[in-house]
Amino acid sequence: MREEKIIVDGINVYLDDGVRKWASARRPYYRLRRKRVTEQQAFEIIRRADTFFSWYLKLDSHYEECIRDLNFNMWWFASNHCPEKYGWIHPSGVVGLNGITQKYPTVNEFIEEWSTYIRNFPFLDLVIGVTCWDEQCPERWEEHGKIYKLPYKEFKEQSNILDFIDLERRRFEEAVELGIWVHDGIIEIMNAERAVEVYLRYEKQYEEQNRRIYMPEYYSNFQPDIVTRNYLHRCLAAYGIADPEKLIQEKTSPYQTENLKDDIYSDNHNSDKDDSDIERGDKQSPV
Repeated sequence: MREEKIIVDGINVYLDDGVRKWASARRPYYRLRRKRVTEQQAFEIIRRADTFFSWYLKLDSHYEECIRDLNFNMWWFASNHCPEKYGWIHPSGVVGLNGITQKYPTVNEFIEEWSTYIRNFPFLDLVIGVTCWDEQCPERWEEHGKIYKLPYKEFKEQSNILDFIDLERRRFEEAVELGIWVHDGIIEIMNAERAVEVYLRYEKQYEEQNRRIYMPEYYSNFQPDIVTRNYLHRCLAAYGIADPEKLIQEKTSPYQTENLKDDIYSDNHNSDKDDSDIERGDKQSPV
């Protein structure tokens, strides 16, 4: 049911019938899924597209390779963002997030952002289901936001965290209004029916066993050293910046990076595995 084809910076974009009329919620909740990429590919995406580099350090004004994001942000380094240490691409190579966009995004913004990503990272193959929810499903608002709005200590100690994940998942399909499918060098903006169909296919094929890792709060609660100050230095050094720490101190305030440890990122962070200290006896029932 493709109604329209446009070309944006050399990228073919196909739009389903009616998607141009889509009007978003304030900060629509979305789910993004894809097969893993390599750690090196993940590093390249993070160092070029994490919000810290364009919004905080303003590298996009001096380095063409730095990408200014719009709605699908990554917050791996900024300690003053709540929650922190999350993004749709993970340092381990996991690709996926249960996230929210900026306020009132548009179809044109989605096309602009993902055409930039696919032009710079042609290996991307992912799907996004965008919902009518403002930040989270209505049941979570009614329960005072048991995931996003709880203090981190309470969040970490909850034994029924998967119950909330499953609740959200059960409501997700009926809430999807729009889909973004990036594959084979093209972008498809899909209606709700196709978006759910493609999302379910990707979820079945690629979703990680540990479904907690798609929650924005996961790493800051359970693996706070998934990215470190040295990882940030590596990202900046890849731009050719001789003294990364000097630049960080010149462009940011201390509190904006205060939660980045100094130790070196290690392959031993097995983010795809369940953490025994947070199992609390709960079972991972199939979604």
